[in-house]
Amino acid sequence: MISVDVSERFNPLIAEPENFTEDIVTMLKEVDYLTSAVKNISKNAKYLGIDVTEEKLREKLTLMTSNRFSIVFTKKPVEKHRNIPRLIFDLPLKKNRRQREVTKASRSASTQNTGKRSLLPLGVGLLIVGFIILIYSVNQTFFSTSVINDEQNLLENKFQVSELNLSEIRNQNMMTEQSLDNLEQTDEFQESIISIATKTLTNQAAKAEFLPDVVGRLTILSANINHYVVFGATNKKLEYGPGYILGTSLPGTGGNFAVAGHRTTYGAPFGNLDRVQIGETIIFQTNTNQYKYKIIEVKIVSPEDNYVLENYGDDRITLTTCHPKFSAKQRLIVIGQLEKVEVFG
Repeated sequence: MISVDVSERFNPLIAEPENFTEDIVTMLKEVDYLTSAVKNISKNAKYLGIDVTEEKLREKLTLMTSNRFSIVFTKKPVEKHRNIPRLIFDLPLKKNRRQREVTKASRSASTQNTGKRSLLPLGVGLLIVGFIILIYSVNQTFFSTSVINDEQNLLENKFQVSELNLSEIRNQNMMTEQSLDNLEQTDEFQESIISIATKTLTNQAAKAEFLPDVVGRLTILSANINHYVVFGATNKKLEYGPGYILGTSLPGTGGNFAVAGHRTTYGAPFGNLDRVQIGETIIFQTNTNQYKYKIIEVKIVSPEDNYVLENYGDDRITLTTCHPKFSAKQRLIVIGQLEKVEVFG
């Protein structure tokens, strides 16, 4: 039972009318708060397994109405948790405080261990990614470049001693392999580091009897390109350097001379092709002639845009490589128009 002392403050005949209603509402709120506090104390005592006596109830209510802490009612359900300390009211306050401190320290250590365990997979994943990047960098800077340099040196020797007509060599290559009909067949081919390392250590690829036929030497100063171009643009042929797309015209024959090359693998002969500017010069040398082309267009197309390989009634060179780097989503196209032919000998 809750008794209320109706003093002068709550007497409607004596209290001031403007304050009476506010005082009554305040009193009712205090009664409601007191009732809620008693219910909460009863529930907690039942959960903790202790008996609530009048003395203990008065002690708790006195503590709750003091200024030592504040209580906020959120109207949200409270879930039981194993880490809630079990208070023993019959023991001194210091012992209860010590028990709370031990529980808090145990919870902090458990949180730290959980955080460390959750970060462990992330750390392992980052180490694996870093190792893969390191292996790929070693692959591209040492093994791949070393192999293609050896092969380009042998191609140079083969080019210098070759006396065959380019048309005859082209016909021979078209009989032995299928020509490319579209840009989709000139995508990047990522060879494993084990395969390239094996080639390097055994010098398997850099043997004259395995070399493809050579069309000539391609030079673009701004893109740091100075490579021998082989007949054919299949993945196997592009391991040796840029490849002439057999389905297109030969240089100087009044058509479209198309060359494909890797941008990231096998020494990346076309790795800097995006640096060229309109108006710059492309030089292509055969055993008999030197062709100078002026760059007239640089653009990005999709792999399905095969119109760039068609003839346009002029004498041009078309260079193609994957775009952007490390992706075959698009193609970077550089087009040069023939301006000058120099005949050797």
